Amino acid sequence: MDWEDRLDDWELQLELNAQLEGSDWVTLERAAAETGVSRAALRTWYRTGHIPSRLVDGPHGPQRLVPLTMVAGRAEASPRLRRTAERRLGDEAQLELLRHRVDQLELRLAALERRTLTRELAARHYAEHTGKPFFDGLIDFITSGPLVSMVLEGEQAIAAARQVIGATDPLQAAPGSIRGDYALEVGENMVHGSDSPDSAEREIELFFPDL
Repeated sequence: MDWEDRLDDWELQLELNAQLEGSDWVTLERAAAETGVSRAALRTWYRTGHIPSRLVDGPHGPQRLVPLTMVAGRAEASPRLRRTAERRLGDEAQLELLRHRVDQLELRLAALERRTLTRELAARHYAEHTGKPFFDGLIDFITSGPLVSMVLEGEQAIAAARQVIGATDPLQAAPGSIRGDYALEVGENMVHGSDSPDSAEREIELFFPDL
């Protein structure tokens, strides 16, 4: 892009900003910055009719606007859709939450370890997603801080655990599940659970090779 194009771009953006000044309608980027709700979640909200939206001419073509007050109100009102800053729990709070949810399962705790994953182990854990667009994001997130790995045993342990964990997409996860109450981004997979006996066997071998 040459200087003339950059200047044209800038003028168009200034014009759009002037049109929106004093208005509750804002771009997705601004709504995300001011409320902590991701742009992906905002798109889901307006596509499913939970918030209105409208298109205006932007620097690069049509630009989507949403009402900031309504976005902020929805984020505040729904425990399932808490803003990112409010969902960032401290380590001790996460452990307490995890213990409470595990106790609800009435399963036997066979192994437990707090650790920080290396990128190598994380890549082996998510090997089935190698080469997919979201792979690097999964690795970055799971290695970004400490986690707790565990093995649970009991009747229908996999099905019971996954019910408490919730659906992979937090927006589809049932209220009361971990993902339903505390997650919003699919890529920020705050809790993982084996989905079959085969995957459980593979993951136990990765995390607890001596078990």
